[in-house]
Amino acid sequence: MNLNKQDIKDLISLVNDGYIRKSDHSVFPLSIYNYTPKTQFEGYWTPITRKTRGLVLDNKYNIIIKCPEKFFNQNEPLAPHINLSNARISEKLDGYYISIKLDSDWGLIITSRGSFNNKYTEAVKSSITDDIVLKMAPNYTYFCELLQNFPGDESIILTKHLVPKLVCWAIKDENFNEIIPDDTCPFPIAKELSLPEAKQYLKQKVEGVVAQDLTTFERVKIKTEYFVKYHRLISNCTEKRVWEVLSAGGRVENLNLPDEFMPQMKKWQQEFLLDFNLKVANTQTALKRRANLSDKEIALDNTLHPTLKSYLFTLKKRGLEALSAQIWRDLKPHNVV
Repeated sequence: MNLNKQDIKDLISLVNDGYIRKSDHSVFPLSIYNYTPKTQFEGYWTPITRKTRGLVLDNKYNIIIKCPEKFFNQNEPLAPHINLSNARISEKLDGYYISIKLDSDWGLIITSRGSFNNKYTEAVKSSITDDIVLKMAPNYTYFCELLQNFPGDESIILTKHLVPKLVCWAIKDENFNEIIPDDTCPFPIAKELSLPEAKQYLKQKVEGVVAQDLTTFERVKIKTEYFVKYHRLISNCTEKRVWEVLSAGGRVENLNLPDEFMPQMKKWQQEFLLDFNLKVANTQTALKRRANLSDKEIALDNTLHPTLKSYLFTLKKRGLEALSAQIWRDLKPHNVV
């Protein structure tokens, strides 16, 4: 199966526009496609960007790995309404997304969400024994969560995994039809919960659950309030972080942040930039209107607010760069140490 002409055209355009990142295999003519922080920041969820969550194609745009589409938290606008009484509910595991396929043409393919080769795929490769490979159905794709802690990733994975483990939460057959993992799966399977069990589970200090409609196969994430608050703190998705990024000349959209925190980070950025740009514009206008005045006359001008007067002198004496630095210092939130 390959992408149709319109999807190929859209995919290439989205790669060129920075909404999708393409990474090539080091040996085979394969490429993996994954949506970028720009897509997250803008909420640019098209049929193609939602499919590029580890999509693997060959150089003729044949589909090698067709990942489950991007799915959302229960309270997000694009999340489908799912009747939990007609849903498969399973634990939401706090780990790294991994795809595994024993392909008839390319052999064993292991990917993380956007790479063929990194520390996560290497960890998986070292854990897959010959016995596991023999149990894998040819041309089936196993979508798993790698439950393992890596130094430096403390803000990514919050759960302490004492023993590394690979847990399967979805499978697609050779025709890319999704099937529910069962006892024939060569990997441990994500624990399924009844609706009453899920309600009790969500009261614990866990990430949450995934609910999948048994008719449409659509999914939503339901996360615990505990996990969201803790994750926001550990991921440093705070007003302070936005101020630090902007004052250093960066932008939030260039950060690799959890999807659910992007709207608030974007809102803080817009507020900071609006305030900053207004202060710069007001200072430039004030200086222009007083172009013929001496420094002493400006200093004695009681119509100027002391802060604006300070900005005006900074702009006049030291330039726009110095003014920008001064304004960002003044914009530091009061609750930031």
